[in-house]
Amino acid sequence: MTKEPVHISEDQLVAQLIAGDTSARQHVYDKYSPALYGVILQVIPEEERASEVLVKLFVHVFKNTQMFRTSGHFTLFGWLMKITREFVTQAVPPAISSTSVNAINPILRPKDHSLMQFTRNLQPDARRIFELCYYKGLSHSAAASVTGLTETEVSRILNTAMVELRKFMKSNWK
Repeated sequence: MTKEPVHISEDQLVAQLIAGDTSARQHVYDKYSPALYGVILQVIPEEERASEVLVKLFVHVFKNTQMFRTSGHFTLFGWLMKITREFVTQAVPPAISSTSVNAINPILRPKDHSLMQFTRNLQPDARRIFELCYYKGLSHSAAASVTGLTETEVSRILNTAMVELRKFMKSNWK
């Protein structure tokens, strides 16, 4: 029985992922899948559908790990979160009939894409911060640099937008 290292640097882990190391893939999946699945479930509350998105996400990640190095992200987790948000916002519901449209979570309806509608209804400053942090995956400090706001202002605005998003999602899932 071989002992695995207690700690592996992120650079080593990424190098192993790029090389196709299955133990590195298992480590990344075990470490990050619960958090990423939680993000997916916030938008796609159907466990089976959310699981499908998670699997597709990791297939994409493992095929494209080399993109992390040129992504501009400082951490693997930050990059994974950005990709997760992209996958969630692009998730397409299964084929539906007109009679079953009301049975689907309203946030997933293709005609009115409620998440985009929510974003459009935010105040301009909140919309910009939400788009930069949620959709593009920028850190608070990066969003502050882009917008000219302080990190504290960005955090406050984003926190308020996320509270509103949770309320919006809760009211649309009833």
